[in-house]
Amino acid sequence: MSSERMNIRLLFVVTALYAAVMALNLIWDPTHPGWIDVKLHPFGIVVLIASLRGGRITGLVAGIMGASILLGLRFVQEGLPRYLEDIIDWKILDLPLVLIVMGYALGDVRVQLQAQIDSLNLDVANLKVSREDLKTQVSSLEDANASLRERAYGQLSPEGFLYRTSRRLE
Repeated sequence: MSSERMNIRLLFVVTALYAAVMALNLIWDPTHPGWIDVKLHPFGIVVLIASLRGGRITGLVAGIMGASILLGLRFVQEGLPRYLEDIIDWKILDLPLVLIVMGYALGDVRVQLQAQIDSLNLDVANLKVSREDLKTQVSSLEDANASLRERAYGQLSPEGFLYRTSRRLE
């Protein structure tokens, strides 16, 4: 799976995670839809999972989805006049922007780490090939060493010495 393209299956997972967070919100705290006033927002978990699983684009899309949900819920809660006033003052854009930036940044970290992992896997494959080459070289050197030992033993052994001496005397 390429980390630089949006995986449709992962998009469904992100959507399901957002739906699960919203369902938990409706079960535990129905008076505050979307947990808008929470600073450490549960949507950050969805963005974290998506960006670390899918990369930059997936993290960015998850952040944009979370920001859209938050801004939509804020609009529904406050109405148009107050909503526009808060947007002009940048009061409600801090968390949506954090989600978007967090999705892209964590996705970028994931892509960089994946590139390092791929590089290390390539190094491991090259080392395995080198190891096999070295094994064949060691095997041929051991055969040559055994052959040289046999010749050296034949020249240094008493039987070999007597045989060569007798051959010279003839």
